[in-house]
Formats: sequence, structure tokens, C-alpha cells
Amino acid sequence: MTDSVGGALKTAADWSQGGGAPESAAEWARLLEGVSGGSKPLVGGDPSDLTERVAEAHARIRQTLRVAGLLRELQTSFEDRQKALINRLSVLEEEVGETVLLTMRLTKRKQAVLARQAALESKMAVVLDLLRRRKEDYQLKDLQRNELWQANCRLIDLTRGQLTQQRKRDPAADQDLEIAKCSTLVNEKELVALRAKVEELQKSLEACTNSITKQPHLQ
Repeated sequence: MTDSVGGALKTAADWSQGGGAPESAAEWARLLEGVSGGSKPLVGGDPSDLTERVAEAHARIRQTLRVAGLLRELQTSFEDRQKALINRLSVLEEEVGETVLLTMRLTKRKQAVLARQAALESKMAVVLDLLRRRKEDYQLKDLQRNELWQANCRLIDLTRGQLTQQRKRDPAADQDLEIAKCSTLVNEKELVALRAKVEELQKSLEACTNSITKQPHLQ
């Protein structure tokens, strides 16, 4: 029964696609018997219900043709979806390939950036260490200048005291006292100018240090 129904479906489908219609009575009988399942053979039997059997066979043929049409539509839809899925899969494969390449490029670029950042940090550490040493040197020199300033002040005071005592004993020492005063004024002016220059250098050093530490790649 299954073979007969399958054959009838194939014949009906071929007919619906423009194939030739059955020509002989045997072909018609085979087609109709396959559709009806062979329960009511068209040839033979009681001729009184022949019209009913023919109508039933026609109804089964029409139903079979409708089923065949639906199957063709489903097959066409399935093929279209399959093609669309294949195209989509190809697009996704291309996108995945591009994503992989982009990821590799970004990874290499990131590694290069990290290496450059490490090199810059190393150089910056050297610069900061050099600035720190210079600052310490300036502080040490400033301390030495302060000590020298204080020593000069003590020496000046001592010299003034000695000259004052000598002036009391020797009036001719007034000239030496004036010379000492002039020399003291010159030394004081030089020390003031030197102190101002040291302060200016310290401010310049602090500004340079702040500018370096505020760079974006060090934050």
C-alpha cells in the first residue's frame, strides 16, 4: 500500500509539474488505486457505485496534488533558507577572520605601547633621579652658602670689633675700617645676588619636576 501511494504521489506530482497525463485505463486505475489505498478498485466490482468511486478518486487526486504542491513549496523554502544560512555562515566566517586579525593587530599594538611605556618610565626614572640629585646638590650648596654667609658675618663682626678697638688705640685705623666696610658691603651684595640665583634655580627645578610628573603616561 505504501509503494502504491508513493507511486501515485510521484505520478500526481509529475502531472502537476506539466508532465503527461495517464493515457491508458490501466494507468488511471493504478493511479486511482494507489490514491484510494486499493480499498475500492475502480475496475470491476459493482457498477452501481462507480460514480462514487470516481468522485472519491478525483478528490484523492486533488488532495494529493495539493499535498505535492505544498511539499514543493516547503522544499523551495527549505532550499532558500539553506542558501541564506550558507551565505550567512560565509559572512560570519569572514567576520570572524577579520575579528581575529583585528585582535592580533590590537594585541601587537598593545604590546608595543606597553614596551614604549616601560621604556619611557625607565627614562623618566633616570630623569627624576637626576633631578633629585641636582636638587640635593643645590640644597647642599645652599646650605654651604648659608654657612659661608654666617661665617662671613661673624668674620665681619669680629673685624669690626677689632678695628673699633684699634681705632680707639690708633686713629690711623679709620681708613682701614672704611675699606673693611666697603668690602663687607660688596660681599653682602654678592651673597644676596647668589641667594636670588639659587632660589630661581630651585623654582625652575620644581617647575620642571611638576611638568614631568603630570604627564598622562605617568599617571
